[in-house]
Amino acid sequence: MINRAYIEAEKKIEEALRTRATELDISGGGITPYALTALPPSLGQLTRLESLILSRNRLSELPPWFSQLTKLKALDLSDNELASLPEWLGDLTELESLNLSFNRLQSLPFSFSQHSRLKGVDLSYNQLQYLPPTMGDLTKLTSLAVSGNPLLDLPESLSSLRQLQTVGLDGIRLTTVPESIRQLKRLNHLRCSINNLTQLPAWLGELVELKTLRLAENLLKSVPDSLGNLKRL
Repeated sequence: MINRAYIEAEKKIEEALRTRATELDISGGGITPYALTALPPSLGQLTRLESLILSRNRLSELPPWFSQLTKLKALDLSDNELASLPEWLGDLTELESLNLSFNRLQSLPFSFSQHSRLKGVDLSYNQLQYLPPTMGDLTKLTSLAVSGNPLLDLPESLSSLRQLQTVGLDGIRLTTVPESIRQLKRLNHLRCSINNLTQLPAWLGELVELKTLRLAENLLKSVPDSLGNLKRL
């Protein structure tokens, strides 16, 4: 639908084409007529783009021509209405930062593991019940946020993400801290608030690089003595 936001976006795209821009912000105002419900096809001509912000719009799908933006390194699609992602999203192999928080995603495409350069992924506040086992292939990840999803479990393959420094697991109905976290020896920040934790594993004390450990609003009555090993907290 062509609305005020669409017209403004076309103007920004025209200017970006003229200046051969590598960055573009066409975030919306969250509500119609200040939010995009569809993307102008001219956006597909900006093949030099490395950073694109599309947050706070009302996008429910990504058009096929979006796959032409193969130089993207940072993509922000937060606060939209995406219920699924196309398989061709995996063609954007240069991505290093991907923000998909506050959408309606129920699953991730199989091709998600093709984003081998990703360093930061935010999947918070969607409707994900599972993360694919292939998440473990994203070995360059330093930040992963999945807070606010109705996750039933976390894949064991997360233990392969040895570069992770920040993990957000707030509000995902955890009853125990996943064993896969134990292998993340570089972890600096771990958020597990608003869950159903009744106890903490003693091995948390092995994560000696931790600077932040958030455990508010759980069912904990005590913590293991091994947390005393976490001198950086």
